[in-house]
Amino acid sequence: MNLRLSNRSNLRLVGLIITYGVVLSFCLWSAWQLRFDFSVPSTSRYAVGISIIWIVPIKLFILALTSQYSGLLSYFGVRDLTRLFIGMASSSFIVGLLWWGIADKGSFIPSRGVILTDFVLSFMGLASIRLMVRLYREKQRDSEGAKQSNLKKVGIVGAGHTGANLAKDLLIRKRLGIEPEYFFDDNPEK
Repeated sequence: MNLRLSNRSNLRLVGLIITYGVVLSFCLWSAWQLRFDFSVPSTSRYAVGISIIWIVPIKLFILALTSQYSGLLSYFGVRDLTRLFIGMASSSFIVGLLWWGIADKGSFIPSRGVILTDFVLSFMGLASIRLMVRLYREKQRDSEGAKQSNLKKVGIVGAGHTGANLAKDLLIRKRLGIEPEYFFDDNPEK
């Protein structure tokens, strides 16, 4: 059993690294394309490939440091989004430091515009993937829960923000078998 779990975990890790690597490569390539209005000069085409070769592994390593390969993908929340932001900002900061510190900007350091555009695209791309996985899993669970025909009707005490959020959460998570029917509050306006 442990061997199976280990193999499954390793397969998941490899899959995440490949998926993130492809997305990050595409984002960096897109940043270069946007920099040159989708007409990269022939003198800079070599720099595009070289920058992908050395920047993407740095990002993948920093994603590992910010725990983006561990945890459940379907439970992507604010904490994970914050760690993803920190990881992408850190890698862009490292590339920016290299741009600033190397006198000969040469062929392998992207410009500041490419670095900034890549940061935005990479963060949004990876966050979108994680959000899509979460929404897909929630939809699967909800469709399974919607098949239950015997939902218990409940009343919620408190019709403020907390009560409304609870009702919304219960309506989304039909698999719990609870459906909010009434609100009770001491404020008659609510």
